[in-house]
Amino acid sequence: MNYHSEHSGVYELQLRHDNKKFEQNKAYLQTRQKSRPPNLRTLWSSILLLTRNLIRIGCIPLVPFAQLNSGSYHVGCTLPMRKNPEAWNDTDTLGRINGWKNIHIADTSVFPSLPGTTIGLLAMANAWRIVEQAYSLNESKES
Repeated sequence: MNYHSEHSGVYELQLRHDNKKFEQNKAYLQTRQKSRPPNLRTLWSSILLLTRNLIRIGCIPLVPFAQLNSGSYHVGCTLPMRKNPEAWNDTDTLGRINGWKNIHIADTSVFPSLPGTTIGLLAMANAWRIVEQAYSLNESKES
């Protein structure tokens, strides 16, 4: 099962300035994952819904063989796409981080939230859209 991003952990980004470790006037990006087990009420209602639907079609769910969080983590929403970016980590509709030029983020980190479905095709479609629009914008500037 996949859960909406409101029911899962978070991934934090911080832009750090540390002149001792790195070159002067340079910044580095620090990341930290804060996992959170799913809310038991959400987990239980999901299991019941899935069980009920599987029984309707003649399948027997093998719940005892399920493993909690045996799948993968999808990192998203750390650089949320906004119509009008304001925070340092907001991106515009082309995946450009607020105040940066010529760098486009085209993965799930730009989604404002992650749906509780598989997101592979959604991520690819969004990346395709960003590339197409950025390319068209670049071509019109050169003309």
